[in-house]
Amino acid sequence: MIHTGMCSVTFRDLSPDQVIELTAEAKLDGVEWGGDVHVPPDTPPCADQTVQEATEKAGLVVASYGSYYNVLKSDDHPKSFPPVLDTAQALGTRVVRIWCGGGDSADADESAFQLAAERTAELGRMAAERNITLAFEFHTGGLTDSVPTTVKLLQMIDEPNVRTYFQDLKRDAPAPADDLRELLPYVQNVHCQYGEGGKRCALEKGKERWSALLGILRESDFDGFVLIEFTADNKPESFLRDAATLREILGRD
Repeated sequence: MIHTGMCSVTFRDLSPDQVIELTAEAKLDGVEWGGDVHVPPDTPPCADQTVQEATEKAGLVVASYGSYYNVLKSDDHPKSFPPVLDTAQALGTRVVRIWCGGGDSADADESAFQLAAERTAELGRMAAERNITLAFEFHTGGLTDSVPTTVKLLQMIDEPNVRTYFQDLKRDAPAPADDLRELLPYVQNVHCQYGEGGKRCALEKGKERWSALLGILRESDFDGFVLIEFTADNKPESFLRDAATLREILGRD
């Protein structure tokens, strides 16, 4: 079953309590808590547990921890990673999003992939000791900026608890159905948003596009989260409309 949620980074200016209230109002299932503002990895565990308790009290789950740990940019790898895992555990989630880094994959040489694979495999083993799954941000500006390079890197890493996110990076091209199908065996969660011409738009405008993508997830019995990440203007009203569109596509009240 596809689960729904929101990325707290959509509203960096809101408090955790306000994010929780908005997600519950939107009738979504959970929250991916961001590690930049709401729950940084240096937050005291008691504060993280407070966020977890408030999330669950509202009938929501912590979908994942959206960390900003960058595999290739970390100057003190892997010493700076345990606090990330500590935060995820305090939040009560078993999924941590990480970033690969390394610049555009088209400009990277084989040594960059090798270093990223070695470092991430090490992190994966650390996470496995705590029963945590790591998942790359599928995004421009890093080695995981395309399906072929993401699959290549994951196969080099070869750790069962290292996976990836998916998002629609080809917004000005036909819906990337083939990309999603190819990456699907490795996909942990999906970031959902819609844009045209480099501008964020209401999800309603991309309803047909996202209906096709979510249909692929349904057919595969995907049981991860589809998380709304940013809206046209990052206003609560826009988010609530996007959440309603997402629920409509999935056939939920």
